Amino acid sequence: MPRLIVDDAGQKKAFRVSKGRLSIGSADSAKLKLTAGGVEPEHAILVVRPEGVQVQVHKPVKIGGQSVDSGEVDLPFGAPLAVGGATITVEADEAPAKSVPAKAVPARAMPAKQAGPAAAAPKAGAARAGAPSAGAAKRGAAPSKAGAARGGARAGAAGGGRQRGGDRGAKKQGLPAWVPMVGVVAALALAVWVFSGFGSSSKADNAMTAATSQLDDGNLKTARASLSSINPAKLKPEQKTKYEALMAELEGREAFKDGSEARLRAMREVDEQLKGLVDRQFKTDPAEPEKVRLLWDRIAAWREDWPMYKDPIWLEDPNWAADMAWIAEQEQKFDSVIAKDAPYNLADAEFRAYYFLDSGIKRYNLVMPVIAAAASNTTDSTEREALEALNTLLNEEQVAYAQERFDKARQYFEEGQEVQSAAILVADIRTLTQPQLVDRAATLLLGFPKIRPILEGYERTKPETFSELMLNGKIAAFVRANLSDAGEEAQPEG
Repeated sequence: MPRLIVDDAGQKKAFRVSKGRLSIGSADSAKLKLTAGGVEPEHAILVVRPEGVQVQVHKPVKIGGQSVDSGEVDLPFGAPLAVGGATITVEADEAPAKSVPAKAVPARAMPAKQAGPAAAAPKAGAARAGAPSAGAAKRGAAPSKAGAARGGARAGAAGGGRQRGGDRGAKKQGLPAWVPMVGVVAALALAVWVFSGFGSSSKADNAMTAATSQLDDGNLKTARASLSSINPAKLKPEQKTKYEALMAELEGREAFKDGSEARLRAMREVDEQLKGLVDRQFKTDPAEPEKVRLLWDRIAAWREDWPMYKDPIWLEDPNWAADMAWIAEQEQKFDSVIAKDAPYNLADAEFRAYYFLDSGIKRYNLVMPVIAAAASNTTDSTEREALEALNTLLNEEQVAYAQERFDKARQYFEEGQEVQSAAILVADIRTLTQPQLVDRAATLLLGFPKIRPILEGYERTKPETFSELMLNGKIAAFVRANLSDAGEEAQPEG
């Protein structure tokens, strides 16, 4: 697993990290708590995956000396991540030792193919991955019967050779010349029968032993290849039982892994959008209605984005099951505070303006519709005037904010950081509400020389964001006309 090296205000420490998320900050709740100056309570999150490490940036950091203000970016192995006055470096796993080439072992002393994988102990990481592996605990490492059969077959073949030597001696005593030939033919026929029968059996055992080790190591693709080499119709009953158990485990693990990346994104949203709201804002008892009303909206939107949240395969992940239990607990705890479909009012509008526009990327798309809905719901003239004034103020602020964002995107572009520049404009398209500002952001984005690979990167790695972009008419028209022949993908940020 990757090795994390941390320099926190001159104190150095190193430890290994498994797959998952590691929150970084100065808060006591951070999994990696830093004491160096300039570290915010919730500064960033490290996302460790088999294919590499990414940083979800909440507050500005530096990666390899380059500033990153927000978004999710790759953290190359060995590149320093500066979080305030602390520095974090991730080192890759050490390469496994090379095995001895097969040709270095004499042919008659060659061990059975499964000896290498079967002798290796299952990696601890496979158990921590969260994938179901109940079958792995039941599978022993005892030598297979087929291995003993192969040993007997070799012994029989060796014995046959000695017998033929005796035949040749008998020939000198006057036996007919055809007698030893009959013995040789019979021995060869027996050997062919023995090795053909036991050979197919031992091949299947070898493949299943290899698949067992590969499943324990989490190598699902190679385990699939090993099991695919077996013809189930030629298996003995006990072999077929083992084969079917391995296939069932493999298919379950494959289904689990297929959703793992999506599940990580969904759990990250639970942390940020739901748990973050409760942890930072629910300070009074009872909780304030406008805050609970926002929690209801956030849960509903999250479930709409992740309709597979009840999928039994996903619920096998203990982290996922814990998040689902947490959501159910909040619904029960705050159910009496305010109804989930209560009409919006001035308090709702003011709280959302504070919550979504106070810092970072301003989510006007989550504020302006609530102001409009509250204005249409109220019959109080004073409240309506306050809502109209808030609407006017925020629209003026939105114009100034958008111009600052466009200027920042231009700066990144001129510095050669096209992907980061695109990330700003993508966020603007998703969060601004004034049509002329959204249109301006889309026009700037489509003018990028590398726009096709950038959009392909979003389609592949951030499908939810890409779906939102496709709601924009200009973006959708460009994608339909150009995306199919896009070149090399560029990884999106933000």
